[in-house]
Amino acid sequence: MKKIIYLFIGIFSLQQFFPCLLKAEESQDQAYAERSQSGSRFFFSDLPKHLAYDMKESFWGWGGLAFLLGTGLSVGLTKTDHNLQSKFQPNDLLGSKANTVLSTAGSPYVWGGASLVVTAVGAGIHDEKLLTTGESLLETFFWTQSLSLGLKYAVGRDRPNGDSRGFPSAHTSASFGSAAVLQSMYGYKAGIPAYLFSSLVAVSRVDSYHHFLSDVLMGATLGTVIGYGTAKYHKKLHNFSLTPQISPNEYGMLFQSSF
Repeated sequence: MKKIIYLFIGIFSLQQFFPCLLKAEESQDQAYAERSQSGSRFFFSDLPKHLAYDMKESFWGWGGLAFLLGTGLSVGLTKTDHNLQSKFQPNDLLGSKANTVLSTAGSPYVWGGASLVVTAVGAGIHDEKLLTTGESLLETFFWTQSLSLGLKYAVGRDRPNGDSRGFPSAHTSASFGSAAVLQSMYGYKAGIPAYLFSSLVAVSRVDSYHHFLSDVLMGATLGTVIGYGTAKYHKKLHNFSLTPQISPNEYGMLFQSSF
C-alpha cells in the first residue's frame, strides 16, 4: 500500500514538475528570440539609419559650413607647415614623456573602448541619458575614424617624422569628436575639460613630430562637426535637451526630457 501511495505521489510530482520545466524552457526560448530579434533589428535597421542621420545632422547647414571653413584653413596651412615645424625640435614643448602619455591616453583605441564602457554601463543601470551618450560616442568614433582613415589613404601625405598617411590626425579627430559629444550632452562642465584635453593631444601630436599643424586642425574640424551632429541627432531621437538657465540670483543647466 505504501508503495502505491509513493507511486501516486511521484506521478503527481512529475505532472507538476514537467509543465513548470516546459514553461521555463519556453520563457527562455522566448526571451532568447526577443533578444535575437532586437539585436538583428538594431544592427540591420536601426544602426544604418542612425549612421546616415548622423551624417545629415553633421554636414547639413552650419555643420557643413564649419567643415568647409576648417578644411579651407587646413589646406591653406599645408603651404607653411614645414616652415612652422622647423621652428622647434621634436618634444621641445611638452617633452617626450608627456607626449607619450598623451599619445596613449588620446589614442582612438582608448576613445573607442571608453565609448563601449559608457554604453554598457548606461544599458546596465538603465540610465537613458548615459546610454544615449554612449551611442553617440560610438557612432562619432566610427565616423571620425572611418573618414580619417579614408582621407589618409586618399591624400597620402607624409608626416614630419617621415612616416606616411599623416593627414588628418586620427588622434585629434577621435578626441575632439568625443569632446563635442560630451559638451552637447552635459554642457560646459564636461565640455571644457574634454576640449582642454583634446587640445593637449593635438599639441602633443605636433610637438612629437607625428603630425603637422594642418593635420591636427583638420582632425579637430572633422571630430567637432561629427560629434555635434551625432549628439544633436540622438538628442532629437530621444527628445531631451540641456539649456543654460541664468538669473540675477542663480545659474545652472536645465535638463528636459520626455522619455
